[in-house]
Amino acid sequence: MAAIASTDVTVTVLERNILGKLRMNECKIQFGDGALTYPAGGIPMPAIGAFGMNKEVKGLTWYDESNGDGFVYKYDKTNRAIRIYSQGVALDAAGTETLDDHAVTAGVGVGTISLGAAVAGAGTYGLGALKELTTADAPAATALYAGVWGK
Repeated sequence: MAAIASTDVTVTVLERNILGKLRMNECKIQFGDGALTYPAGGIPMPAIGAFGMNKEVKGLTWYDESNGDGFVYKYDKTNRAIRIYSQGVALDAAGTETLDDHAVTAGVGVGTISLGAAVAGAGTYGLGALKELTTADAPAATALYAGVWGK
C-alpha cells in the first residue's frame, strides 16, 4: 500500500487574521482514506502557502482534534509533519501476558479490553506511554482544526 504524502493532505483556510507582521489563521486539515498508510515519521504537511503563509509556519496548535477516534495528534515542527499516537501496550513474549475475555464489538462503540498481566494483586494499571502508529496502519478520513501562525 502507498503511504500518505503531502499531496494527500488538504488544508482549507477558514479565517485569516493579521497581528502586526504575524499571520494567524484558522485551518481545517484533512487526510486519510483508510487505504493510504501512515508514513514513517508522520504525515508530511503541504507547502506553507496552503496555510496562508508566505515565509514560514512558526507554529500550529490543535483546537478541535478530538473526533472520537481515540488518537492524540502532535505537530512535529522540526519535520513539518503530523504525528499520530494511540494508547497501547507492549507485551512481552507470547504467553507472558494474556488478554482477559472482555469482548470488543465492532461498530457498537468502544469496548473494554483489560490485560491479565503478571502483577501482584488487583488494582488499576496503566498501559504505558502512547505509541505512534506504525507504517501498517491506514488512518480513516480525518478532519482536524488548528490555529496556525507564521509569516
